[in-house]
Amino acid sequence: MKKLIYITLIFIFLSSCSSMKSFFSKDKGTKDTKTEVVETTKKGGKTTLELPNIIYKDTTITSVNYETKTILRTTFDKKGNQKIDCLEAEINEKITRIEEAIQNDIETKTKSETSFNPQYFIYAIAALGFIIIIGFIVFGIVITKLKKSVIT
Repeated sequence: MKKLIYITLIFIFLSSCSSMKSFFSKDKGTKDTKTEVVETTKKGGKTTLELPNIIYKDTTITSVNYETKTILRTTFDKKGNQKIDCLEAEINEKITRIEEAIQNDIETKTKSETSFNPQYFIYAIAALGFIIIIGFIVFGIVITKLKKSVIT
């Protein structure tokens, strides 16, 4: 019975209060992005060197440098003349730089409001009193019926 009374009182006190909380956040941050693209292209070239009268005839000798992708081609014709071609590879280089600068400036405001309305508390006490009165009336009727049954 005590637990019921405690639970009822706690319910009465908690149900008659109201609270409101407001949260406001404003971001004044800035974000600055810089993108830089550098593209370099070098076309491959050709260098030719002609030398007269060497021992080889109607032959081609090719040398390749795999690091720089350069080809050295030596060609001998039927008369023994030598022709040297240096073929350079094309170079493509592309560099992309992206720089981001973020500055945070966040403003936060919190607003809280709590109110107590005694009207609900008064209603709860009146309802509790009404329940107690009805309990006494029922208790009185039961006692009266018991007395009549004992007397007769």
